[in-house]
Amino acid sequence: EMNGPPLGGVLAGERSVTRAVGDHAALVRQQLLTISDRARTSRDGAEERAIRRRALGEATMRALLTSAGLSHGDIASLSDLADTEARFDFLRWLPHAASVGGAAGDASEMSLFGTRSGRARELAALVQMFTLALDGLIDDAPEIFPRDERRFLVDFLQRGFDPTLPAPEPVEADGWHPVVAMVHRIALEWIRRTRASSGWSDTAVAEEMQAAVRAALLAEYGSALTSLEATSPLSNVERLREDLRAKSVNAVLVSCLVPVCVHGWPPNFDRDACRRLARCMGTYVGWIDDIEDVLTDLGEGRWSEVLLDMYVYAGSPPVAHGDTLVDILVEALADEQIRHRLVNNGVRHHDNLSAALADAVSDSEPLMQLIEDVTLSGAGEA
Repeated sequence: EMNGPPLGGVLAGERSVTRAVGDHAALVRQQLLTISDRARTSRDGAEERAIRRRALGEATMRALLTSAGLSHGDIASLSDLADTEARFDFLRWLPHAASVGGAAGDASEMSLFGTRSGRARELAALVQMFTLALDGLIDDAPEIFPRDERRFLVDFLQRGFDPTLPAPEPVEADGWHPVVAMVHRIALEWIRRTRASSGWSDTAVAEEMQAAVRAALLAEYGSALTSLEATSPLSNVERLREDLRAKSVNAVLVSCLVPVCVHGWPPNFDRDACRRLARCMGTYVGWIDDIEDVLTDLGEGRWSEVLLDMYVYAGSPPVAHGDTLVDILVEALADEQIRHRLVNNGVRHHDNLSAALADAVSDSEPLMQLIEDVTLSGAGEA
């Protein structure tokens, strides 16, 4: 699904907006079709698999929120917030997060251990729900999640995933917004279930997860500093690129460790290959999100790796008097050669992921099929 905010606030003229929407549609279409041509898994049954995931999403979300201590009334109130306040629209995507996260947990467990226990599914769904809600708070409702509460969440998770400390008790400060309270409850449920997993008895697993969670949180918080106004891509393009990638790469590493927490490290498993896989998967997933969110990121004045490449391919032009970075990027989006280079980048990220997955696990098909299913879900309409 292509996302697009009201660009009228940053572009002059209805014609400019219409052209940008059309250019973006062309970019998304070409990216999806090109990856579809290179898909490594069968598309047969993809629609049925998507229907099954969607059917599980709502039920999984509600079951996990209930297990985390939210009442039916709490869940209904959160749904009302999504309906009545635009800044909480991200809450509508919680069932999708539970669906895709759970499917990823199943696929990772099958690829690594040849089984589907259900425990990895629930843990991975919690991780994805937490990530989506935290990202929504930072991007769309930062006023209800100030810096002191962000630091508190980092410390809470660090203590929770510290194998030398007891499990944390539920904490809910007076004055927390219901969405912030929900994020903390999801985090506590994630910690509780992880600590109850058999793999957690391995100190190396616990320490790996603790470090990955901290890196993911800090990358998520750092992403708020990558606005078009707050950064200067001319000074250090590659540093900005690494900062942008870190958000998805570190989040994917946490997800990759979920089945390891459930079962422990597989025998003779190459942990460096796991980290390489997380980097390639995070880069690819982040790229596809960026391709779909070009107009959203432009409208909200937020850098992405796709926008950064557009700027570089346009020759990193200085901002002339009367122009803005958005104007420069919209012109780059209209350039067919630049769009072609972007599509080639997406293909390269896809192929790197496929190679890293084959190197890391003995059975790469479950994960690759899920990734290609989710990526190409809109290819038929593109």
